[in-house]
Amino acid sequence: MEEIEIEILNGQKLQGPPTAAEVQIVLKAKGVSNPEEEYPLFTAIDQICYHGKDVKDFIKCLQNHPEHN
Repeated sequence: MEEIEIEILNGQKLQGPPTAAEVQIVLKAKGVSNPEEEYPLFTAIDQICYHGKDVKDFIKCLQNHPEHN
């Protein structure tokens, strides 16, 4: 992520990943038991950017999003 910010964005910070991480903290504090189901996009972004999940999981998340079922 840092390389992308430096090389492509000329040092500008990406907003999505930090926001997704902060949302996860709030969800945990609020006692949300299954954020993957209730907030799948925020959870997928956080997992991919900060916890080593494969970016392909984001596509799966989009395909399985409740709006499409």
